[in-house]
Amino acid sequence: MCADEPWGVTAGSHPLRPGSWRLGWNKSDGQAVDDPLSGGETILVRGRGDVGLATLAELTDEAYQHLDDIARGLHERLLPHIEEHSLSMSRVGTMLTVFFRSEAPKNFEQVKECDLAAFGRFHRACLDAGVYLPCSQFEAVFLPLGLGQSDLDEIAGAMGAAMGVARA
Repeated sequence: MCADEPWGVTAGSHPLRPGSWRLGWNKSDGQAVDDPLSGGETILVRGRGDVGLATLAELTDEAYQHLDDIARGLHERLLPHIEEHSLSMSRVGTMLTVFFRSEAPKNFEQVKECDLAAFGRFHRACLDAGVYLPCSQFEAVFLPLGLGQSDLDEIAGAMGAAMGVARA
């Protein structure tokens, strides 16, 4: 990634990175703030400011609710596959991860106990099916706003089939 390439927006408390701008939004009174401890969300934008500001304009309460609905929909569609293959999954808001172990890990040591070779086979099978996921068991899936119900069906079906390939 180039230093001047925009990479998007992240909400939540994060350390500042070189070349990033911190913008806060206090939802209670609608005033922009620069203090992430004030109760607002911290936003990091890297790259061209106009791209970041355009993205921020789209991040409404409705957009966050829609994104949460997308994550919940994929989570619900994946659960039967997770159970069938004795895997686990963790979802926090709009992020989720499939773990190749029977119980979702609660710490880094437990994540290291996952079947990493099986995760590699799962990842490759997902790629072959057109689903691009983070390539490490130590990363989470971040879902885009543009997914529809048929997309979720297709993604869950491909991931479910990939779980079978990984466990074979």
